[in-house]
Amino acid sequence: MAKNLITSFRPAGTGLGKLFGELEAKVMDALWSEQEATARVVFEKLRDQGRRLSYSTVKTILERLVEKGVLEKELHAKAYVYRPLLGREEFTRSAVAQIIDSLLTSFADSTVTCFVDKLSTEHPERVGELLQLIEEASRDTPTQPDSVGQG
Repeated sequence: MAKNLITSFRPAGTGLGKLFGELEAKVMDALWSEQEATARVVFEKLRDQGRRLSYSTVKTILERLVEKGVLEKELHAKAYVYRPLLGREEFTRSAVAQIIDSLLTSFADSTVTCFVDKLSTEHPERVGELLQLIEEASRDTPTQPDSVGQG
């Protein structure tokens, strides 16, 4: 997806809170579990989870998510029905790709070095998986003809 899904990244957040504000993440969780819902349904779902929010706050968050291009809304019998434009996994993958692309564009060497260092120290069991993915990617990438000695 070419659209910029993430307008701010919160490294200190947890889960979807890294990609959204805390309340936006809760609203998205509710919508992903329901597939589509009115503001009233989302409000009640959050209330049932112990969230103390006003109905107007939930409507504001839903509209903000529509403006960000994460949700769409459609009028059904006097009430808007909201639905995520992407599933949770597709959204997460697109958001992570956007973040990594931004880091590689601005800080390629540091991004790659830090990623490999972090992976090897905190998730050493995944290093082999990374090597396999790199090998597969190199096989799929056409090589440029060697211009050395051609002339």
